[in-house]
Amino acid sequence: MKASRSSSDRSLPSRAPHPHGWFCATAVSLGIVLAAATAQAQITIPLNATADTRILVNFPTNNGNGGPLAAYNDGTGNVQNSLILFDLSSLVPYNQVKQATLTLTLDSFNFQGNGGGVPTYIYQVTTPWTESSVTWDTTDGSTPWTTPGGDMVGTSETSLTAPFASNSTAVPGGNVVDGQSFTFDVTNLVNSWLAGMPNDGMAVVPSAAHTALEFYSNDTGPGPTLSVDVPEPNTYAALASLVALGVALRRKQVA
Repeated sequence: MKASRSSSDRSLPSRAPHPHGWFCATAVSLGIVLAAATAQAQITIPLNATADTRILVNFPTNNGNGGPLAAYNDGTGNVQNSLILFDLSSLVPYNQVKQATLTLTLDSFNFQGNGGGVPTYIYQVTTPWTESSVTWDTTDGSTPWTTPGGDMVGTSETSLTAPFASNSTAVPGGNVVDGQSFTFDVTNLVNSWLAGMPNDGMAVVPSAAHTALEFYSNDTGPGPTLSVDVPEPNTYAALASLVALGVALRRKQVA
């Protein structure tokens, strides 16, 4: 009589490896590596200001286009703000940027400096303005600002509160700093524009009395620049293709 085989003695049939299994695993592994590389790969897009000007409370109906830029408050009521606009159309393909740095260049006639480090602020302008005719009182020579000196808000969306950026680098008075860069981290401001906030430019504003800085404009020297770091497009495309391939092969394997 034949001995019966128990169920535990029966070997299960072996299953051949799925022909795409190795490729799927490889794609996933490469995806992890490429994702890490994407975090580092970036390009820098340099932008020059498309419009810039200075507006002065002591000359409320005069347009300052063609002269230098300034962040000025001498403590006696003489206040000067600057308006700067950049065309961000080249950044439209990106949902957000990694870093955006505004650079202003101090010129040879720098008033009294900034009192050993009184901050200069960057705010978001909320009303369109015309470079050739904007004044302290008006956006275009005839249409009044809601607030003289420019309609502007900070991160709290409140006028002259919580600026988007600040620089308190000490600058001496006189002509000893010609050509020195004065930079601001405006990453949050640029990302807010890319997220859909209307881009009416930015305002450079003295935070308090004894801030008296003068910068080159497009008309007087090396004007304002915006240096923007964004992810490398080719790395994004490669990662997207690799992930899509891995998902497709995985679905086929499961099926």
